[in-house]
Amino acid sequence: MKGLRASVLLMPPHVDMMMSFFVVNNKKGFTLTELLIAVALIGILSGVAVTSIKANLPQYYLSGAARQVMTDMMLARMKAVSNNAARSVTFSSTGYTTGGVTTNITSQYKGVALSSTGGITFTPMGTTSTGSATITLTGSPGLSPKYVDVSAVGRVRIR
Repeated sequence: MKGLRASVLLMPPHVDMMMSFFVVNNKKGFTLTELLIAVALIGILSGVAVTSIKANLPQYYLSGAARQVMTDMMLARMKAVSNNAARSVTFSSTGYTTGGVTTNITSQYKGVALSSTGGITFTPMGTTSTGSATITLTGSPGLSPKYVDVSAVGRVRIR
């Protein structure tokens, strides 16, 4: 009853008491207008987000390909050390082969091309017997290329 009294006290004296009780206690849910506005806002924000993501896809592909190459080079080095045997990585125009496994970068990452300064052989000590090498990944025109550097001591990094 306290809730009823508070709502009655807030109403102007000329308002019918039964009508004010019905209006105050029947406010449940959302109106159709509120729902339509919420759906329209979600649609607009989704459209902006999708356009932004689509515009950045080539950069995402290029960065992903660089991380993939770096990870595979680090894995080849780790396998050479753990197996106590040299591990070679040979490059082609579309990807590279290491330990009998071929990775095709151009088919996995749309619009990315790969080139290398030469093959890499990791020694059981984790160093390279072939010296340092640079793998260049290029994407769509206008994007800066990514470089995966393998130093003579076996360190792999992206620049």
